[in-house]
Amino acid sequence: MDRLRFSMLLLVGCCFGSDAVLAAPQLPAASSVHVEPNRVARRVYQVMSRETPNRNWVLCPYGLTQVVGLLSEGARGKSRNELRNAVLGGNRVGPDVSMESLEEAWGHWFLASASVENQFPGQVVENGRYGVVVTELDAEVAAEVLRPGDLILVANGRPIRSVQEWEAIVRTSQGELVVDGFDSNGGTIFRERHLKMIRKPTVDAETGNLKNYNLFLYNTSLSPSGAFTAWVREVFRGAIATVPSLDATVLASPDVAEWLQQATNQQFGPSAFEGMELNDTQFLLVNLCKFRSAWDGTASLINEFEFRGFEGVQRVAGVSVKGLVESFEWHGQQVIVVPLRDPSFSLRIILPADEGPEGLQQLLANMAKFPVSLEPQEAVKTELQLPILEVANIIERSEIAALLGLEISLSPDANFSEIDSRSVIGSMVQSTRVRLDLQGVMAESVTTVAGVPRGMDRGDYRQLKIDRPFVFEVAHRSGCVIFQGQFVNHQ
Repeated sequence: MDRLRFSMLLLVGCCFGSDAVLAAPQLPAASSVHVEPNRVARRVYQVMSRETPNRNWVLCPYGLTQVVGLLSEGARGKSRNELRNAVLGGNRVGPDVSMESLEEAWGHWFLASASVENQFPGQVVENGRYGVVVTELDAEVAAEVLRPGDLILVANGRPIRSVQEWEAIVRTSQGELVVDGFDSNGGTIFRERHLKMIRKPTVDAETGNLKNYNLFLYNTSLSPSGAFTAWVREVFRGAIATVPSLDATVLASPDVAEWLQQATNQQFGPSAFEGMELNDTQFLLVNLCKFRSAWDGTASLINEFEFRGFEGVQRVAGVSVKGLVESFEWHGQQVIVVPLRDPSFSLRIILPADEGPEGLQQLLANMAKFPVSLEPQEAVKTELQLPILEVANIIERSEIAALLGLEISLSPDANFSEIDSRSVIGSMVQSTRVRLDLQGVMAESVTTVAGVPRGMDRGDYRQLKIDRPFVFEVAHRSGCVIFQGQFVNHQ
């Protein structure tokens, strides 16, 4: 296989104090509505194609989507509409949309990147030794067949002895349940009532080797609405904590460290909060995203690999991966799909059709049309050679605003009354790092939104660390982009 040329695109498609006790993290709720993040990923390519391609960059569109989605329901008026539309895009969500319709829209966007399973449109509890009792229903179709208090003893011909057995039958049904039991209205027996299931995407904080966690921390002086905290817990499976103050000392305290490790299943510690600008911060919305996977093949070190960057040939350390690799052309560009040990993810490398900076700019512009799902191609035994690389940088509020098209929601007049009517967004920052080496792919990001008192809107700051040359993403098998970036100069 030809050596990689010049540049390439890679896609891997509570209160604390002396007399206070830290509340345990809330367990994820059953609801699972998320946003399909490739709208953000494609917009990034459009914006970056207008830059001179002379620097490395990397970011996590999935993390940006998560924090904007969280923040959207803390806002009201034009601020909320702008945040919703930044990630829902063509839906153009208006001010009169119902919460049910909104969750449907978010669910629709995520259906492209998550498996779907049957769910009973309501809740049940166990009834002693046999059956389950319906406690609530949330769909009209179910209300025509069942009502709260009904006892279900048999579903699809199988007797029910526990909630676990009931859930297993629901999941494996063909979209419909046939139930027998007792009618609570008159105590009469009913047989063969047909009940259609609802279908929702299944989303977990941990999807294979991808670890994704959302957090909401706020001062004890704030009183966020119940609707917003429910949005954080139930829609985004977030953990919530109240703290006496949001400063570096509190966030580094043993109580916060313990809570953070519980909330992220021991994946993140206090270092996740390092470097944050926290003066006068009233609340923090945080997304923590981490991915690690070995190569699905035999990897070996290349002591001297020739990488042909824009400034000439560079001799650097590289890695050789032998395995089954897909390769095909898309709009004149070569697409290489490299399997990873976690079968749900792959590394996608896209080489520009033309060498030089202009070819990379054209590739970035074309990537705005890159399909979410790729047609499977024949995998061929291949030795893939590529440079060992690490790219890391930080993007801050002004860059994120340009990437997402945000203006009103980041202005001094923004309305976040569902969190705190006295606060506006002081900072929005994402720190991302991606490394490809002998062990495989490692990527992680921390995305934060900090609320500060109105009138204390902070000036933006920028930190940037660039390590070497190209453009890339870590993607789920559905095509959902988790990380993306560009690699240009190997130093």
